[in-house]
Amino acid sequence: MQRRQFLVSMFFVGFALTLRAQEPGTGVTAPDAVGAGGAPDAARARWNSLSDEEKNRIREKWQKFKDLPPEKKEKLKAAFSRYKNLNPEQKEKIKKNMKRWRSLSPEEREQVRAKWKKYKDLPPEKKKQLRQRFEKFKNLPPEKQERILKRLKKRRGD
Repeated sequence: MQRRQFLVSMFFVGFALTLRAQEPGTGVTAPDAVGAGGAPDAARARWNSLSDEEKNRIREKWQKFKDLPPEKKEKLKAAFSRYKNLNPEQKEKIKKNMKRWRSLSPEEREQVRAKWKKYKDLPPEKKKQLRQRFEKFKNLPPEKQERILKRLKKRRGD
């Protein structure tokens, strides 16, 4: 499963797990979906408040989750567990990044993946240097950041 599908699935499955209930006839039992505990009436009310499209997306993601190998399921559960414990600002940042990712074309996504792979293959000292430069860039005023980005694009021929 590709990384983006994995991340999107993480949030849909997490949402489904958080509901702690399901609509009758889905073939997924609440214990299978969420384990013990929870407030079934409140969860059922949340589930019933969803549109049919949202319910169907959750069911599809749940089915994909069920079909994953056990090690991927565990990794996904751990990631969702970490997400649940983030503060609202961190969650909002993740949502914003996911929205930005979905807005990219397939070619742009492939470029991002290639750059990420290139970064992952760098030696640790080079990674550290790049992180420091990026932190320095983030602390610049927006006007200066924009000038730097324009110069980089010009240099690359974008």
